[in-house]
Amino acid sequence: MLLLEAIYSDYSECCDDFKNGIEYLKDRSFSQAAKCFKFAFESVSKSHKYRNTYISYFGISKLMHGDLTAINFCRRAINSEWKNADVFLNLARAELLCDNRLNTVRAIEKGFNVDRYHAGLHALSRKIGIRKCNVVPFLPRKNFINKFVGSRIRKTRSI
Repeated sequence: MLLLEAIYSDYSECCDDFKNGIEYLKDRSFSQAAKCFKFAFESVSKSHKYRNTYISYFGISKLMHGDLTAINFCRRAINSEWKNADVFLNLARAELLCDNRLNTVRAIEKGFNVDRYHAGLHALSRKIGIRKCNVVPFLPRKNFINKFVGSRIRKTRSI
C-alpha cells in the first residue's frame, strides 16, 4: 500500500486526538481517523507547531476514505512547514493516490530538503522509482548523447 502503518516522527507531544487518529489510520479505519485528525487541528491555534502535521494527516485519511478533494489539505499543510518531513511524505502519498507522479516526485524532493535521511521518503522514492536528471537536460532521456555520457559518468564513479 502506501506505507500508512509507518509513522516516522516522534509524536509523543501531540494531543490525544491525533494519537487516536494514528491508531485508527494504522487499523485502516479512515473515517474514524479523519474525525480524530479534524478534532486535533481544530483544537489548536494556527501557530501551533503540529498544526500542519494534523492537517496533513487529516487530508491523507480523508483521501484514503475516498474524498479526492482532500488532497488540498495536504497541499495546504506544506505551505509553512519547514521541520517535519512527514507532512511532505503525506503530500507525496496523496499525490500518488491521485496519479500525479510529477507532483509526487516534487513533494518527495521538497521533503528531502527538510530531512535528507527520512526513511519514509526514501522508501516511497524507491517504490515509485525516481530517476536522476538527464546528463544533458535539453535532450530526451533516450538520446544517444545522454545515454553515452551517462554511462561514462557511472563507470568513472564506480572506479
